[in-house]
Amino acid sequence: MRRFSSSWLRDCCQGIAAGVVALVATGAQAQGTTQGGCCYRVPGTNQTQCIVTTPQDCISRQGLFRGPGTTCATPCPTTTPTGACCVTANGQIACIQTTQANCTTQQGTWRGLGTACTATLCAPAPAPTGGCCLRNAAGATICEIRTQAACAQGQGLWRGPNTACIEACPQPAPTGGCCVRTAAGGLTCQVLTLAACTQAQGLWRGPNTNCEVACTPPAPTGACCVVVPGTVGFACIQATESTCTQQQGTWRGANTNCANANCNPAPTGGCCLTSTAGVTTCEIRTLAGCNEGRGLWRGPNTTCEAPCPAPVVRGACCITTPNGSSCQTLTEQQCTQAQGTWRGANTQCSATICAPTPAPTGACCIRNTAGAITCEIKTLTDCRTARGLWRGPNTNCEMGCPQPTQPSGACCIRSETGDITCEIRTLSACAEARGQFRGANTTCATPCPQPPAPRGACCVTPATGAATCSITTAAGCTELNGTWGGANTRCYPGSCQAGCPCDWNDDGDRTQADLIAFMTAYQAGNADFDGDGDTDIQDVAGFIACYQNDPDC
Repeated sequence: MRRFSSSWLRDCCQGIAAGVVALVATGAQAQGTTQGGCCYRVPGTNQTQCIVTTPQDCISRQGLFRGPGTTCATPCPTTTPTGACCVTANGQIACIQTTQANCTTQQGTWRGLGTACTATLCAPAPAPTGGCCLRNAAGATICEIRTQAACAQGQGLWRGPNTACIEACPQPAPTGGCCVRTAAGGLTCQVLTLAACTQAQGLWRGPNTNCEVACTPPAPTGACCVVVPGTVGFACIQATESTCTQQQGTWRGANTNCANANCNPAPTGGCCLTSTAGVTTCEIRTLAGCNEGRGLWRGPNTTCEAPCPAPVVRGACCITTPNGSSCQTLTEQQCTQAQGTWRGANTQCSATICAPTPAPTGACCIRNTAGAITCEIKTLTDCRTARGLWRGPNTNCEMGCPQPTQPSGACCIRSETGDITCEIRTLSACAEARGQFRGANTTCATPCPQPPAPRGACCVTPATGAATCSITTAAGCTELNGTWGGANTRCYPGSCQAGCPCDWNDDGDRTQADLIAFMTAYQAGNADFDGDGDTDIQDVAGFIACYQNDPDC
């Protein structure tokens, strides 16, 4: 700490005392004045001068103000008194030894006359602490005593300085799965609070639920005719089919409304119904109920006293002719005799019933020429042709395709002709094509190993005796001086005999009529194709092999 000379303290105190005496002596003259003696150093010199002025002017001169109403009767001390001053420079707090006036000019904090700078004199006061509500690792909201900065770092809510954790922190609203309709009209699931789900006009699944189960469209509503309790009358309510059934009502269909619904009871009558076992029964039903069960309605107010006639079950039959496909309503037996395809009992001919069922489409992730993965809607066949990854039927491209992260390498894939070709693919793309992945960053410089030569039936005719059949390759058959039947052909009774053993109707040609004739004989137990004395499934296998592969047919 700086020490001042006894003469300086004496002169300073005498000056202050003189000022006090002057104030007392002058009475009203000194009352209310703000001016007083000001000791300051003359700029450019070491001389100290005293003037009577205001405190503000004295501070601007970096002087020492003696007090309001003081004078310059006492000489000023020759040394200007200083003290410690805490100032901010370049974002740091520093301590300088200066006068009070200069400390004020630098917007510092004056520590007092005669104080000295130390290492801790200007240290900032510690930040205040208080209660902080924040969420722990388990998801619960807890309270801890923290500074405001530490609370913000933990993404908490600070209650203020000097607050405590006596009051419990408010727990966050629970979240759950929320089914929200997208801009494209589909449904997506998000984990939201009940309030956020309601604001998004979604359907909340409840607290702590998730989005593992996909959102399904809500069941449609329609007009539902229910009996008014205590009466025989009916009333119409708007409900789903399941709700209508629970209330023992009659549902008029999806998207129907009560404005157009007539809930008067429909007349009932006898309805002849045929079960899946072919048994015909009679029930009292309305016309709509009878049609729903595909029955024959006898009319309003009829009964079930008379037995129902045995039904003749007919359905749509698709027949292929040289001019294309045609549809006729026939029994199953009639359809089989016409070599047609029966679509089932009570099916109706339409423009599309005989058309082939179109293959379902779905999202297909395909690599473009730039190497990026794009999404297109394709069938499974078209997706595989494009060497893409199919996500399944009825999927869409809303979720996008994951971009490749796997390294690529050589992949050996079997082509449609049976040859093994090499392509550069990722491990997953190679597996999708049922290929063999050679490793990351490998190339196709080394050819893929080719499959063994295909094998098939080989007929060898010796000089004497009957011809024999064996399974070998084309080269092996040539070495035996035999006749090779082709890849994957099979040996069966008569396969090496001249003529066509599967020309079952002996018309000199192998057609679908031979297949029908053989199956008719098989059902009658008279189709011993392999000559083992029995008519069994082995005869069917041998006949089919001949029908598909015999070169003499």
